[in-house]
Amino acid sequence: MQQGYPFFKWFLGGVFSLLVTSCQQDADRDASRCVEKFCDAFFCFRFEEAYRLCLEEDAQWMLMYISHLTEADADSIRHIRVSPEYMIEEWGEPAADSTVQVSVRIAKAFVLDSLGQPPHLVTDAVMQVALQMKNGQWKVRRVDLLQNGK
Repeated sequence: MQQGYPFFKWFLGGVFSLLVTSCQQDADRDASRCVEKFCDAFFCFRFEEAYRLCLEEDAQWMLMYISHLTEADADSIRHIRVSPEYMIEEWGEPAADSTVQVSVRIAKAFVLDSLGQPPHLVTDAVMQVALQMKNGQWKVRRVDLLQNGK
């Protein structure tokens, strides 16, 4: 029975490694889904849904953004028929506080970034999204809206 023991240790080590890898892949998929859901909600002007994907204590920027929308903005939004495109370009290294920085390339998105002006089409830009794991869920912590916009 002594010879079976090293095999048993090897087998358990392999199973443990597989479980850890599987959990990490699930966490990565969940983080990707969080970014995708946020981008979809935000750039399709479903701000309430986007807000729910944010950390409550860090979502003041979202409330400020929404509070500046006017009735004219709402009218403009209702007439938009272009679907935004987004793609995760780069994942930063996870930090000790369970945060990760994600670069997302945005195309064909209408944005409201000037008070009193109608939304304008952004054809190519990069947005930085900071995610944080809280209570077992990835949430958007901060967004640096559209850099390098064209």
